[in-house]
Amino acid sequence: MAMAGFLDRPLPPALEEYDDALHEWLPLLVSAAQDTRQLHRVLTHKVGLSKLGPRQLAVNLIVQLAERRAPLVRRHGSLLNSRPASRDSRRHAAAQPALERLPQWQSLPRVDCSTACGVASAIDRVRRGLPVLLSNASLRRDPRWDIDFLHAELGARQCSVLSCPAASRVFTVFRSGSQHGAYEANGDVRVEEMAFHQFVRCLREQEAGHFEGGRMRYLQTHLMERLYAESGESCVAPRQLPEGVVRRVLTDASLHPPWLQQLRREGGLGEWCLSTLWISPGDACSRCHIDLHNNLLLQLEGRKRVVLLDPLEARHLYLHPISHPLDMRPRVCIKSPDLEQFPRFAEARGFETFLEAGECLFIPRMWFHEVDSLTTSASLNFWFESTWPSIVSDLPPSMDVMLQLARDTELALVDTLGACHIASFLQFALTADEESSGADECKYPARWTYLREELFEILLGWLGARERVEGFLFDFLHPHRFIGLHLKTAAKS
Repeated sequence: MAMAGFLDRPLPPALEEYDDALHEWLPLLVSAAQDTRQLHRVLTHKVGLSKLGPRQLAVNLIVQLAERRAPLVRRHGSLLNSRPASRDSRRHAAAQPALERLPQWQSLPRVDCSTACGVASAIDRVRRGLPVLLSNASLRRDPRWDIDFLHAELGARQCSVLSCPAASRVFTVFRSGSQHGAYEANGDVRVEEMAFHQFVRCLREQEAGHFEGGRMRYLQTHLMERLYAESGESCVAPRQLPEGVVRRVLTDASLHPPWLQQLRREGGLGEWCLSTLWISPGDACSRCHIDLHNNLLLQLEGRKRVVLLDPLEARHLYLHPISHPLDMRPRVCIKSPDLEQFPRFAEARGFETFLEAGECLFIPRMWFHEVDSLTTSASLNFWFESTWPSIVSDLPPSMDVMLQLARDTELALVDTLGACHIASFLQFALTADEESSGADECKYPARWTYLREELFEILLGWLGARERVEGFLFDFLHPHRFIGLHLKTAAKS
């Protein structure tokens, strides 16, 4: 029913007067509303809730809905909104290749993209969502794209630069906004703006051991992005990029080397949506994280070490909650893990590779990766648009879909219950038994039983069996991820 239909219906003056009518009417209203602000406007007009802000109003409504077996809150675009295909049409996806138990880090397959066989091997791995290292993969051989060339091309352009204490040398992005503000987070990574030639001067000083203000600086700046019109047509737009070779090559895909054009076309990558330049001194570390898009990382100068872990390794990495400023990053330190605090990490397995100038690394979406600059280093990457399935057709889902499904599940629970209740609810969801004693049931709100049933019903459409749902929650959403983290005072209410 359209939202306008609700405005014409006679309603009681206050929510407290609803009983069966609320059970019937309010879920329909939530489904029809585009966002919480629209809910607020309608209910203020019809029911008189003007004293409540949009967010608090949404929380109050969701609590009442959950008490009446109302559906889990699911944002637009969430995988939880996808519908199962018919049982007969479902495909059983090929089993993902298992990683060897020893050693902890395997060598990543390397192919030569100057040969047809090498490009074909790369395309095969890209199609399967697996990382691969490509040699002989320069973007342009003439001129050589190194820092001196970029300095001549980009000298006066303003760039974004991260800085951290020189003693730390670890760079990570603390996410901001209301979605990521529920937890306390300590960190001293700042974003600075400076001209490219100023950064190069800092870089040369850092190579000599001098760190201005005791801080190390790492350039991470977007050069190009793809813009979309309402018609669906797109165009490549430079980010304050001066005329020159860099601008011409990035705006005209026909100037890309044949291997890159073929990989993008036949590997199913499609159009790239963003291109970023990364320049760092030696010993800089980009902390382990995931990206939501497929990524081609071209090494222009210097040498890097990259560790990659597949999305299913999230079960061993103790990810920060989705409401934390370090969302999409593990709590465990990859280089020096505390196995007493994070014992599951002992079971983690992944790949290790070394990226040299003239090579390219494909990093599939949702793969964890940590990058160490072993020398002064310059890289250019292309991120590609991601689409997620609207129909559940593969059992089990692919690795990247599994991790995104876990993120969408956690986000839906945060929207429904609030960040302060997530760990307790997940503990309940993993341990609740239909035949549990009355004393145990009193430990948790009654509405959680209904919410758990709704969650299991949704996930069954994805995973096909109840034991798989339980395993999914245990692996990806175990409450041990939240131990030792501190909620902000406002998030506890």
